Amino acid sequence: MESQGEKKQKNNIIKCALLVESYKACQRIMSHYLHELGYQVDLAVDDITATQHIHSKTYDLIVTGLRLYGVSEREIIQNVRDSVLNAGTQLIVWSAYVNKNNEKKYLDWSADGVLIKACSYQELKNTIQ
Repeated sequence: MESQGEKKQKNNIIKCALLVESYKACQRIMSHYLHELGYQVDLAVDDITATQHIHSKTYDLIVTGLRLYGVSEREIIQNVRDSVLNAGTQLIVWSAYVNKNNEKKYLDWSADGVLIKACSYQELKNTIQ
């Protein structure tokens, strides 16, 4: 049986996602999930690279961890929302440090969804939809 990623590629529909994550194991897991959902994935491992991607290319989805050296959680989210190219892009915060207060805070800062590391493929799929 074909995965959704394979079906999307057959229809020549290519969606682009930016994954902002510094931890290699999490990069591999989330990249795999995103590929299975039909996304071409760009990776940013620090705030400088993330900013360059956010301001130079339009994405269909941005998934970001929040523990990047030298930048606050709010700055990461705000950087996406201030971008001309990605102000309206679906933004999912992916963090090991999520509780109800943090989740509300991230959503108030204009994230579209919040996932706890390590989430499942199905949780990511449900959050995107």
